[in-house]
Amino acid sequence: MRIGIASKNGTQAGIMAELLQPIAGEVTVFDEAAIDGGSFMQSNAHVMIIDYSVDSIMEKECVMDMITRDEPKVILTEKQLYPLAHDERLAWRKKIINEIMRVLPDLASELNNSKETGSVHDVWVIGSSSGGPDALNTFLSALPRLPISLIIAQHIGSDSGSVSLQKVLSSRQDRWAIEIGGDGAPLQPGHAYIVPRDSVMSIEGIRMTSRPFQLPNQPSPSINATLRSIRRTSTGGVGVIILTGLGDDGTAALKEIKHKTIMVLAQEADECAARSMPDSARQAGVVDESHTAVGLAKRLAKCYGVGVV
Repeated sequence: MRIGIASKNGTQAGIMAELLQPIAGEVTVFDEAAIDGGSFMQSNAHVMIIDYSVDSIMEKECVMDMITRDEPKVILTEKQLYPLAHDERLAWRKKIINEIMRVLPDLASELNNSKETGSVHDVWVIGSSSGGPDALNTFLSALPRLPISLIIAQHIGSDSGSVSLQKVLSSRQDRWAIEIGGDGAPLQPGHAYIVPRDSVMSIEGIRMTSRPFQLPNQPSPSINATLRSIRRTSTGGVGVIILTGLGDDGTAALKEIKHKTIMVLAQEADECAARSMPDSARQAGVVDESHTAVGLAKRLAKCYGVGVV
């Protein structure tokens, strides 16, 4: 199915496209230049979503002309998505998909057989360093099972560190299956994957892939590299949590990808064994909210409408 989005707000259009593309496949954004330049009226989209959160778009003659046509089908939306929480954005997407199925019943099967029904789910990357294992234990023990995957980039001092961390995190809670991320491992909701030392993980379809990655004189695995790789390869949403740690690993990548994340959370400074890593992200202006480790678990659960038990 081909979907067009006409909007004068680039941030809004980007969020719409990111929400719809995993489900509908081909999504084309028409900004003001494209609307005025003629490619908008020549679109071969099955559905054209017209965003009038900036209401002056309705003053354009070509937009009004598009609305009166039989094809493509037009759906109007004025909801401002940027300030919404992730679950509210998903609710907006569900309404749009239901409307598409209503106006194009012959193409509904393309959506019903799409990735929305199974393989695409959100991924949350957790970056931690000094004091991280204790913070991770507290966080995971308070976190109910959610329809997401966790990818843990904990700085590790030796090759055996991943196995040790897996044992520690598995022994103190049983809600989340703790695995060491490996090449070809299936990416499943309810599972947490530890990034091995000297590696970077990415997502290929519904599986994890791994490749060697090492920066001289830098802690490993790299939180910056993990964030960039997962955001680039994930077809679902990506959220980020920065826990206790020394240094500033993660901040550089967050400056680049913040606008493409569900949300960025950080551990409160007073609770951290080492506060410089989350503080660095806060000072860069890329953190949405800060909480204790237990508070982070509650906030993440709330994001998916799940109560903490």
